[in-house]
Amino acid sequence: MLYGNVCIEGLGHVIPDEIITASWLEEQLALVFKKLELDFGLIERNVGVSQRRWWPENIRFSDAAAMAGEKVLENTGIDRKEIQVLINTSVGRDYLEPATASTIHHKLGLDSTCRFFDVVNACVAFLDGITVIADMIELGRIDTGMVVAGEGSREVTLATIDAFLREMPSRKHFYEYLVPLSLGSGSVAMILRHRDKSSSGKRLIGGYSLTASEHCDLCIGERNWIMLKGRELAFAGVELLSRCSEGFFKETGWKDAIIDRYFTHQFSKVGQDLAWRRVGVDATGRELRTLDWLGNIGAASCPITMSLAVEQGFLTDGHRVCMIGVGSGLSCSMLAVQW
Repeated sequence: MLYGNVCIEGLGHVIPDEIITASWLEEQLALVFKKLELDFGLIERNVGVSQRRWWPENIRFSDAAAMAGEKVLENTGIDRKEIQVLINTSVGRDYLEPATASTIHHKLGLDSTCRFFDVVNACVAFLDGITVIADMIELGRIDTGMVVAGEGSREVTLATIDAFLREMPSRKHFYEYLVPLSLGSGSVAMILRHRDKSSSGKRLIGGYSLTASEHCDLCIGERNWIMLKGRELAFAGVELLSRCSEGFFKETGWKDAIIDRYFTHQFSKVGQDLAWRRVGVDATGRELRTLDWLGNIGAASCPITMSLAVEQGFLTDGHRVCMIGVGSGLSCSMLAVQW
C-alpha cells in the first residue's frame, strides 16, 4: 500500500507516575521463587524490563486513551470538532460492549458526526488503526482522523501474582505466564490529516503487512491472565518480520540504508536483538529503546516510543522513519513515514 495524500499531524502521550520495579514484583513472589529455586533478577534478565508504570486504580483504559487524545489535540492545535473518525486500538478495553472508542469519544467531547470504533489486533493494532484512517483519507471519505491506545497492566499483573501464590506453578507453567510481569502502562494518540489540510507535511508514504495465523495459539490472553509460549512465539514472530520486511522494502522502494529511525513494538530485549539479526539490520543509533523503564505497553508501545523521540529531539524534521509492529495471532505491519 502506498499513499499520496496522508500526513501525520502529530502525536501525544501520557506516562503514569507510579513506578513498579522488577525487584518489587519478585518480592511479592518470594515463596514461588524459593519453591522453584529461581534466582532473583530473573524477570529483568529474561525480558530486559527493570521497571514499568501503573495507572491509579480508578483509571480505566478509556480514561488513559482520552488523556492522550487531549494531549495530541493540544500539541497540534487542531479543533476537536474537526476530528471525523476516532479509532481505539488498545489491547485492554473497558467492556466487550460497547466499543471503548465510544467512551473515549464522549470523554474527548468529539462531534456527533465523528464516527468511532475499536480496531482490535493485539500489539499491532495501532499501526492497523493508522492504515484504516489513511485509507479513508486517501479515498476522500474524511480529511482528519485520530488513533488512540490506552494500556494498563495493574489488573493482569496483580491477578497473575495472586494466581501463583494460590496454586504453586511448575517451572514450565511459571515461564508460560511470565508475560504479565513485563507489561507496562501508558497511552498515546496520533492525528492524521489530508495533505491539503496538513500544517506538518509529515507524510505517511505507505507500508506492508503480513500474517501467519497458524501461530494463533502461541499467545492467548484474557483480562486477568496471559499465556505465552515464549520461545516458539519469538522465533515465529522474527520469521514473520523477516518476510514482512522483504515485502516492505519492495513495496515502498526504500532500503535500510536510507532509514534514519526505527520505532518498534518492544516486547523483550532478547527478542528485539534476535529480530534485528534475522532481518539483517543494524539499528544502533537509529532506535529508541523504552522497554527497560516502560515495559511492554501493548499496542501503545511503538507509537509511544515514537512520541517520546519527538519530545526528546531524537526524531526531527527530515528523518525517514520505519514503524514496526508484531502482534500475537500472528500479524506484522511496517509503515514508512517521511518526517
